[in-house]
Amino acid sequence: MKQGEYGDRPFWLLIFEIAGLMRERAVQLGSAAETETFLELTVSQQRILRHVRQLTRREREGVTLKALADAAGLSSGTASAQVEALVRKRLLERRPSPEDRRAVRIRLSEYGAEKFRNGHAYFTKLSELFFDRFPDADRQMLEKNLSDFYQYIETVSKEEK
Repeated sequence: MKQGEYGDRPFWLLIFEIAGLMRERAVQLGSAAETETFLELTVSQQRILRHVRQLTRREREGVTLKALADAAGLSSGTASAQVEALVRKRLLERRPSPEDRRAVRIRLSEYGAEKFRNGHAYFTKLSELFFDRFPDADRQMLEKNLSDFYQYIETVSKEEK
């Protein structure tokens, strides 16, 4: 077997397939409304949601469109269109900036935050059920290797910009 290949799949495809299966399983277990909401999201919309969630950990009142567009590597126009679509789906909201009433801050809506909490709880439980089958040392090694892989991909992505 070639290094980095598992069965007939390369490592990157295995990662994508795992993520896809987890998402499909979550959709199967969700209500009709949750299923509809998340099946209709484009990859770009998912990326916007992820960046809004990450950025608002530091900026509790929300993020500017420019900061969001920069973080997602999109033009302001493209980011604006994606934000508008996510506002219509009730996953994001816009609020006036506390510092400048002309500026707008973007953040997860209560509905969007609830969806993230529910997804987080589900995926945490699914992961725990998997990891419970292994000794702590094996689990820690897998978590470290995946974390290192994530950091590598993140670093390579930033270097390519």
